[in-house]
Amino acid sequence: MKHKEKIMRLKKEKRNLKNKRKELRRKKEVQNNQEKRMGLKRLWSIPQPEEYSFESRGYQNLYHYTFGDRLPSILKYGVILGDVMTDFVNGFNSPNLTTESHHHNPSHKPVSLHEQREGVYRLTINCPTDSKKLINYGWFDRTYCGGINLKTIGKNKSQSGDLDKQYIYLGHIDPSMISGIKVWNKQTKRWDRTRRQKKDDLCQEYESLKFKHKSIFPYPDWIRICGYSSNDYTGMVKKYYEETDHKDVWKDLYVLSDHIVDEGLNDKSYKVRILQQVSIGGKSDSDIRNIVNIVFETYNRNVSVSKRIDPNKFTYRLNKSLDEFETWFEEINEKSTEKYEENLRMVS
Repeated sequence: MKHKEKIMRLKKEKRNLKNKRKELRRKKEVQNNQEKRMGLKRLWSIPQPEEYSFESRGYQNLYHYTFGDRLPSILKYGVILGDVMTDFVNGFNSPNLTTESHHHNPSHKPVSLHEQREGVYRLTINCPTDSKKLINYGWFDRTYCGGINLKTIGKNKSQSGDLDKQYIYLGHIDPSMISGIKVWNKQTKRWDRTRRQKKDDLCQEYESLKFKHKSIFPYPDWIRICGYSSNDYTGMVKKYYEETDHKDVWKDLYVLSDHIVDEGLNDKSYKVRILQQVSIGGKSDSDIRNIVNIVFETYNRNVSVSKRIDPNKFTYRLNKSLDEFETWFEEINEKSTEKYEENLRMVS
């Protein structure tokens, strides 16, 4: 009798999962129809006109701007992360490049973070300039996105950069394509060449860290959680996560969110709920708690009973990781402050 009840329960679970997947497919069809009505074009259905290509515009160099705390991973894996928005709830991952060499902020990260994150670096990139892989960002935005990216970053080109002078690269920019590395000098207002010893020291330091980040508190990566990173044109993001997640304080959360994305459960409703937390700040305790709850509830709602995660055990494990990080974060930054003060004394 018990065996029969177990079989019936498993059949019911299987039927429920099948119905949920069917409903998800229906929602995606509705979303696709809405996009068609809005006039959004299927990606790459229109080839890039020759006048927008890198060669036709007579550009000489391509650059990628980043922070010092990202440099070690870039020198190891290449330039692999870049968020490209196609509408308010969709996007993909592709390296973002620019032809502008002056100091500006194309990543639109708060200026207050620049020094905290080991300074601003400018990488010179020598990648293939085939017009099918190197796409002018301004043309792409107007053609496929209804100008949403330009509206989002604003019109201050001197600070945010000129979208018409930027490109997205549909491929992997491996380390061998980086031909130059310079760091911004705040005092002289010039780009300084980065010495090999400084690069080696920075790479060695970050390789030895217990966690990925030592200069800022790492908030949940909403770009990964929504699934934009997995829509990847570099073919390297999955490998990067596999090899670095053990150093990420949110690794347990990403196990759940990656499953949601892999199973195609990151529908419009799910992404909107995540993005709502990000748009109102995304960094307060309540915002983070809401993001975690959305991921957790979505995961448990869409897996069989036998695979559901116990909320108490999950919360305990997550809080333990956060406590470990906070303790380590305070210790390592205290050491950095002491070292900085010691260097000051030596100089004086």
